Amino acid sequence: HYPLRRQRQMCIRDRDGAWTFSSPINLLGGNTFVLNGGAGTYTLNEVNVIGTSLVRIGTYCNTIFQGNVSVVDNANFRVFSSSTPTVTCNGNWVFGDNSMINLGFNSNADWTFSGTGTFTAGDDNTIIVDCGARNFIFNDFTIGENNSIKFPDGQETIFNGNFVTNGGNCEGPNRIESTSNATQARLRFAVAEIESNLRVKDIRVLTNNLTVTNGTDVSNNTNVTFNSTPYTLYWVGGTSDKNGEFTTGDNNNWSNPDNWSITDGVYSGKNSCLPGIEDAVIFNANSYTAIANSTI
Repeated sequence: HYPLRRQRQMCIRDRDGAWTFSSPINLLGGNTFVLNGGAGTYTLNEVNVIGTSLVRIGTYCNTIFQGNVSVVDNANFRVFSSSTPTVTCNGNWVFGDNSMINLGFNSNADWTFSGTGTFTAGDDNTIIVDCGARNFIFNDFTIGENNSIKFPDGQETIFNGNFVTNGGNCEGPNRIESTSNATQARLRFAVAEIESNLRVKDIRVLTNNLTVTNGTDVSNNTNVTFNSTPYTLYWVGGTSDKNGEFTTGDNNNWSNPDNWSITDGVYSGKNSCLPGIEDAVIFNANSYTAIANSTI
């Protein structure tokens, strides 16, 4: 094992040839792991990340993540690759919840998830894919709910496998957009993709259109089709959740999504939907904690 204690840096510097780390590299928070200089190839068998850590790949340092990369909840993980190396990911990259993830860090490196390498993230993450003027290639790409994902506007992001965003129904919408406001990121899918509850901004799909059901066309999208199916939404503006916390905001405001739920009498605090012209709305005994008149 190669454990790095908190607030430590490990640097492999100015060495050509092939380097292989056969044991796991454990980054325990506040660490910087540097592969710097030389025209070598570095093979990392396994990387485990806790807390805030940076992997920095120097110029011409081709790097192979042969094994899995695991990042726990509440982490800040960045892989910064300087100009013109290649980064190959043969293992599975698995991220937990509520983390900041930056792959590329606005560098000119070719990133490829090859073989059976996959990318999976849980909920409430911020994910930035930014390899500058080089393409970024994923296999299977799967995320949970309420993630914010930014794709580079410089070159293409290619999905050779499945693109799955589990945004749910009204609760926990995912967001995809470009790293540059008003400049489209270019996505290429292997097959036509159908996703739900997805907010889309500044995205151009190059092949196999993206269809979004009950999502949001924020602005400046090309070859993205938005469809809607009717919801049944329940008013919960006068109720409290299981912890006794009342719905937030103005409890008499129709336009506050916290006052609506897709489940009768259940306030989650995560709803993002407001009733539209095709939706059904229901007020019943479960809409209020106590009997009272209400003006909405």
